Amino acid sequence: MSAAGAEPTFSIRALNSGFPP
Repeated sequence: MSAAGAEPTFSIRALNSGFPP
């Protein structure tokens, strides 16, 4: 697992889930 790959994935999941900033 790469941090660079986790960053965009986390952002996408956060936006889809609707998590607060």
